[in-house]
Amino acid sequence: AGELAPYLSALRMLSEASTPFVNQRWFLDACKYSRRSSIYITNGLLMTLSFFLSRLCLSPVQYHIVYHCWDDGSLNEITLTERFLVLILPFIADILNVYWFYKMLRGAIKILYNMFKDNSGKKLKD
Repeated sequence: AGELAPYLSALRMLSEASTPFVNQRWFLDACKYSRRSSIYITNGLLMTLSFFLSRLCLSPVQYHIVYHCWDDGSLNEITLTERFLVLILPFIADILNVYWFYKMLRGAIKILYNMFKDNSGKKLKD
């Protein structure tokens, strides 16, 4: 398990692929862009998609690797602190990720629903 730590860390770092969209959303909000503008909506949908792919889809891969380390006994070769870092912290982060994704998905569904309800998005402001 110890030799897998750099790979598990790199896998977790891939979750930051959604960060540029999260950051851009803050900038758009700070610059007072309308939430109905096409750039705001496009960024929000890309943020939701990238968050799902980079954070939620990669988590099972890490848990699969950790499970095999647990199963073959190699997890016993690392310290208690390292086990905490490999098992507990990602679990806590994933709980938060699921919560945040739930909120993003609700917003994305609301936007898509309103776009289709409002005559195929003709009410978007550029």
